[in-house]
Amino acid sequence: MKWKNQSAYLQIKSLSIIAAAMLLGMSQSVWAAGTASSTIISNSASLSYTVGGTAQTPVTSDDPSVAGIQATSFVVDNKINLTVAKVDAARVSAVNNQVAATPLPNPPAYLTFTVTNNGNTTQDFKLTTTNPVVGSTDPFTGVTTFATSACRVFLESNANTTLQIGTDTEVSYINNLVADASQRVYLVCNTPLAATNGQTGTAGLVAEAVDATGTVAAQSASYTNAQLTAANTQAGVEIVAADIAGTETPVDGLRDAKHSASDTYIIATAVLSVNKTVSTICDPFNGNSSPKNIPGTAVQYAITIINSGSASATLSQVTDTLQLAGVNGIVFDPKLNSGATPASNCVSGNAANSLSATGFAAVTGAGTGPGFTAPGVAANATTAGATVSGQAITIDYPTLATSAITAPAGATLAAASYITVYFNAFIQ
Repeated sequence: MKWKNQSAYLQIKSLSIIAAAMLLGMSQSVWAAGTASSTIISNSASLSYTVGGTAQTPVTSDDPSVAGIQATSFVVDNKINLTVAKVDAARVSAVNNQVAATPLPNPPAYLTFTVTNNGNTTQDFKLTTTNPVVGSTDPFTGVTTFATSACRVFLESNANTTLQIGTDTEVSYINNLVADASQRVYLVCNTPLAATNGQTGTAGLVAEAVDATGTVAAQSASYTNAQLTAANTQAGVEIVAADIAGTETPVDGLRDAKHSASDTYIIATAVLSVNKTVSTICDPFNGNSSPKNIPGTAVQYAITIINSGSASATLSQVTDTLQLAGVNGIVFDPKLNSGATPASNCVSGNAANSLSATGFAAVTGAGTGPGFTAPGVAANATTAGATVSGQAITIDYPTLATSAITAPAGATLAAASYITVYFNAFIQ
């Protein structure tokens, strides 16, 4: 066979190529992080030969620099490689004036990252945050329009992928993250009161690999430049930083045992406006046929709260003081007069024409924008939560209830919706 005719050198070279190919395939498919650091790789060459046709004792290589080891050896070094990546697929909705202080909002708006150890050694990781300035590019190719601040760092503790205040640990140090493992990290940051609906603010997370001998209470020091640039030795474990640069420059650069990423808040808040209108209902001479604003005339007020933002709002109270009764004054009508003909029915407290026994009515619906007009009061609509004391009108939305209101009702006003409260008064 041709194989038998090959020289010993060619046979050995062929076998070496086959073995190398097998090892390469194994390293690519089995060891994602590579051979663990501190692993001793040792082997020796053995020569068999004959003299005069008689087999002799094989001759083996050794490594005289390593006492007691009859093999050529070296120790695998520590390859530091890590990635920080944002998890959120879109900007995270937050309200303006979120304060990242105890107690936190429930729930707070938070940014989610993963820190992954892509090296071949168990490492600890120090975590720090950044607050990119206004005008910087965010990770969604937008422009930051407000600065975040005072970010707090929480580590996922029970793998439910949701920040749980009181369960997930607030700490800026990852202890003993093994090779190929990841840790989920959450940031909760301040947003400014002045931030408006649709504005964006970015925060960054920087992870730095350090020696795994540290703890949360006694953190390992950063690797020194001398450690990262030390000359190679075959018997020692050197440290090689193999990381790429992340987003948070100049804090994080190429091959500095750090990596970073950023994520973005977008303000989603209520944008409320209060609109008060008045219409003439009837006068004692014309009824509701082209009524005029003369003494004895009924006018109807409509106070409309419009939410043109992108988040619901919890309403509290509206107060309104009518002009004092008397000359050129007005007085509240306890029956919400409809102004129905004949003109003689245009009388304060007229039960026959009353739309509400309490004097108030309320409606809700979808609608926003300039020129918004409330749809008008519904017949027989009654409401609690709106009261009058003398000339002072109080609309208390948490207790507001009316047969005319459908969801959202009471104190909650959804985005792109309105609530209108009506009441009448008579000109004196």
